[in-house]
Amino acid sequence: MIAVGVEKQKKAPLQPSKPFTRIISDISPVVTRASCFSITSKSWFFTASVLIVWILLPETFGFGVKYPQKRAHASFVREYQSSIRVPTRMNSENEPIWCPEQQIYLGGTVPTNEQYQTLLDTLKQNPSQPLRIFGYGSLCWKPGEGSILSHERVTTELGTALGWKRCWSQKSCDHRGTPAFPGLVCTLISDDEIAVLEGNKRTHLTEGLVYNVPSDLVEECLAELDFREKGGYSRDVIEVRLRDDSSKGSGDGGNENVVQTLLYRGTPENPAFWKRALIDLSFAAATMTRAVGPSGPNVDYLFNLDQFLSKVANDTTSNVSINDGIVGDVDTRILASMVRELQTQESTNNAGLYFLFGSGSNQYNQLLLRQSTKNDEKQHAETDASGEGDVDKLTEIILLAASARDHQTSKSVLPSIPRALYAGGGHSALLTQNNRLYLWGWNDYGQLGHVLISAQTASPIPYLQKEDGTPMEVQNAALGHSHTLILEKSTRNVYAFGENNRGQCGILTNSQDNDASSTSFPIPVIPHQLKDVQCQSISAGGFHSF
Repeated sequence: MIAVGVEKQKKAPLQPSKPFTRIISDISPVVTRASCFSITSKSWFFTASVLIVWILLPETFGFGVKYPQKRAHASFVREYQSSIRVPTRMNSENEPIWCPEQQIYLGGTVPTNEQYQTLLDTLKQNPSQPLRIFGYGSLCWKPGEGSILSHERVTTELGTALGWKRCWSQKSCDHRGTPAFPGLVCTLISDDEIAVLEGNKRTHLTEGLVYNVPSDLVEECLAELDFREKGGYSRDVIEVRLRDDSSKGSGDGGNENVVQTLLYRGTPENPAFWKRALIDLSFAAATMTRAVGPSGPNVDYLFNLDQFLSKVANDTTSNVSINDGIVGDVDTRILASMVRELQTQESTNNAGLYFLFGSGSNQYNQLLLRQSTKNDEKQHAETDASGEGDVDKLTEIILLAASARDHQTSKSVLPSIPRALYAGGGHSALLTQNNRLYLWGWNDYGQLGHVLISAQTASPIPYLQKEDGTPMEVQNAALGHSHTLILEKSTRNVYAFGENNRGQCGILTNSQDNDASSTSFPIPVIPHQLKDVQCQSISAGGFHSF
């Protein structure tokens, strides 16, 4: 039984046998955030499932974040930059302080290590030598207008870091996202760290840009970079191979020489590291499609880096450099392609994105966690710790929902704010404010209301339709173990579909009361005894219905 609306009895104890839904809405003039929390508990042999939905929409409730005009956006960025103060000197005596609310290090100080201090001591003894800084993310194309790295005396050259992988697993709450909706940016992870995170041992390389900073500009440059990279990054030192055009894309050989460089990277232990984005590029792509921060849309960061890599790669159709098993950056190109595909789907009104959290059983993909672009073993290791498809902690989920078609105007109607979430035995559902119901997961008995689409892997997720193909206008829904009930908005008719071996759908093979019930119904059917009845409420248990 699902109660829709704002919960009024928040202090009442939660009974395991009485599921509830709570919806909290916070509508601002610019963005609407809707959260929906649903807990459904069945009998002792069913797995309890938890789903939380989080969606960002513009005030028109059309789908997708609509960015302001470029002039307004540029003005916003200038105002943001003028409101913050870049420290002019590095405060090396203070320990880094992480602010969980802002998701940044405070005070202009980021973590460091002994290798970094050794590098600085060496430079002090040789003031004629520049400080080399390796850029592998935004520094590849955007040193910052007016910054030390854009100084005329600072030179650049291409470089390759062997034994390091560029990973899209660092949250960005101060540049390409916000604390409420983080963006995703790059970090650099060593092969040993990747072996632990992804379960395989390979040799990677990362191409980037090496900045040569004169000694008299080092202090001010580091102060700027500490502020720029305050979103979880720390100073580190790695070896980078400098190369000219004759050795481009080779992985070794040529006219390269190895130098020690400073870099800023987010380690797997840093508070902004996002492992889910590392193992699931579908999730990462969806996040970047939506995220916007003070520095602009997240997709700009991705596309600019992809363009940089295309220019420096020997093969412009791929960012992979392979030599004796060495693998270059493939994730950036894949992500750029996936984001463009999502943008195309949304621009042509084919689909929209919902962001959810879920936990519990994912045996039938009812938590939508089988969409990873990585190999199955890594996905299994992350989400299937028990070996039975269980997820024991809240995990980020992406729901790509198909747009509905207005039957009268033939125009696409994009999904709107979520109104309720439902969890069944092995299937799940989301009901929106425009009365569209999206079902996914287990479909062996037709409990999703259709039989033609692969229920566990369908993308976008279809909305419930009538037999004539028109959208079903749903007022309420209830999910049992393997059956579904819905209450139609306009007629107040009850429809049932799914398994009916115990009569839980209330549907007989004909109008005789003593006829045996059919095994299952894969399409919505009105129970015979309720054809002329306008119902007010519906409820479903494991194998029974009200």
